Amino acid sequence: MNLEEDLNRLSLDYPKLAKFLIDF
Repeated sequence: MNLEEDLNRLSLDYPKLAKFLIDF
C-alpha cells in the first residue's frame, strides 16, 4: 500500500467529488 499513490489518486478524485457535492 503506497500512501503517496493513494494521496495522488485522492487529489485527482476530490475535485470530481466536490463538484458532485456542489451540484447536488
